[in-house]
Amino acid sequence: MARPPSGPSQAKNVDASAEARKRLEVILQTVAGHKSVAAASAELGLSESRFHVIREQALEAAAKRLERRSAGRPPRSKPSAEARRIAELEAQVNEMEIARRAAEVRAELAISMPEVLRPPAEVKKKLRQQKPPKARRTSAPRRRRRRSKR
Repeated sequence: MARPPSGPSQAKNVDASAEARKRLEVILQTVAGHKSVAAASAELGLSESRFHVIREQALEAAAKRLERRSAGRPPRSKPSAEARRIAELEAQVNEMEIARRAAEVRAELAISMPEVLRPPAEVKKKLRQQKPPKARRTSAPRRRRRRSKR
């Protein structure tokens, strides 16, 4: 057994303002033949000519929405030159922000830990100075080999 048709009262389920739902319901009642144009325009407080215009617009919008469309998402439009320029500038700003943060970190390191930012030669010299002297052998001294003269 099939459900009975809900007809123009189906407009009550549409996600719209109360006024728009009421107008849609009255338009559907005139299309279905349940109400005359004169009674519908009087109910909405419109002239008959204005009611005809609104009904035409509603029917055209409904028909346009019911047109076949390709499946899936609509293709992305190519960004305009202005949008591309904005994207480039935003990328530059991001790079500059990263460089600024890195410079701040280097400055903080230079203040709090100056040995970290010394050139390598100075670090090597300091490491050589910090090495303990080599322990001397306590056993017999090594003899040097003489080179033979040929």
